[in-house]
Amino acid sequence: MKHLSALLIIFISLIWNQAFAQLRAQKAQDTSIRLYSMVDLEVLAKEKSFDEFFDHCLDILPTQRNEHWADMVNNMAQEYAQYLIDKKIHDQKAFRRIEAITNWPVIKTNGIFFERRGSIGYLYFKSCLENSARPPQNCIKKMVPFFEKDK
Repeated sequence: MKHLSALLIIFISLIWNQAFAQLRAQKAQDTSIRLYSMVDLEVLAKEKSFDEFFDHCLDILPTQRNEHWADMVNNMAQEYAQYLIDKKIHDQKAFRRIEAITNWPVIKTNGIFFERRGSIGYLYFKSCLENSARPPQNCIKKMVPFFEKDK
C-alpha cells in the first residue's frame, strides 16, 4: 500500500509539472501578455491604432508616466472620440471603450474629450432608446452614471 501511495504521488506530480510547463509555454507565445514600451505607444499613436493603444497605454509603469505619456493619452482620447463622431460609430463597444477611458485620472481634466464624449453619449442613447429590441429601462440605467461623470 505504501508503494502504491508513493507511485500515485509521483504520477500526480508528473501530471502537475507537465500542465505547468504547457501553461508557461502558452504564456510565452501569448503576445497580449507582453508589456508595451513608450516607443511602442508612440508608433501606435502615429498610426492611430486606437484599440491597441488603449489596450496597452497603461502598461507604462506609473513612475514612468511622464508629461509626454499624458499628452499622448489625452491626444489619442480626443482623436478617438472625434473618429467615432466622424464615422458615426456609437455602438456598445465604442461606448464601453469611451466610458473606460473616462475613468482614467489622466483624462479627468480633458475638456475636449468630455465634450466629444457627450456627443457620442447622445448618439448612443438615442440609438439605444430607438431600438425596439431593448427595453428603455436598460438605456435609462446607463444614462444616470454617464451624466454623473460630467459633474
